[in-house]
Amino acid sequence: VYKGSQLWKSMADSPNDDQPEFTSNGRDLVKQLIAGFGFRVTGCYPDTNASFVSGTKSVLVTAKDPNGVQILVSSLNEEIGSEHCHDYYLHFDSKNIRKFYNTHAGRQGIAVLAFEVGWGGTEEVFKRYSRMHPDLLPEEYKVGPRVYDGEVMVLEVFAYY
Repeated sequence: VYKGSQLWKSMADSPNDDQPEFTSNGRDLVKQLIAGFGFRVTGCYPDTNASFVSGTKSVLVTAKDPNGVQILVSSLNEEIGSEHCHDYYLHFDSKNIRKFYNTHAGRQGIAVLAFEVGWGGTEEVFKRYSRMHPDLLPEEYKVGPRVYDGEVMVLEVFAYY
């Protein structure tokens, strides 16, 4: 890398020779997805017109293909005391992000892999986890999936012990 950098500097004749060394960590993931892959921000939580305060901020970044990759990027809402907020939607609750940070020395990372299942699929996944891996069900989901407004059913599980 150093030799390549020196070669580029000799060819580019750039007045900005003192650029810092590139680092891959601590970069803006959403900007990288938009610029590098052509993704778009297609949703957010809470909605920009929300009448409530959430302990987290999330944006949904998607590929152009409506059936393609969807990445939900969430962070703590540091503008407020997010440790005192409890979101209606458990998967947006700040305690989930705090739990992740506490077990990963405060570092960012990927914490969730989600799947969309057909009718009855969520209950079937719950039954299997209850029978085969009950310790991987968070306390909030020990009694079953969470149903929101009769429309959406959500089940969270831990990926490993």
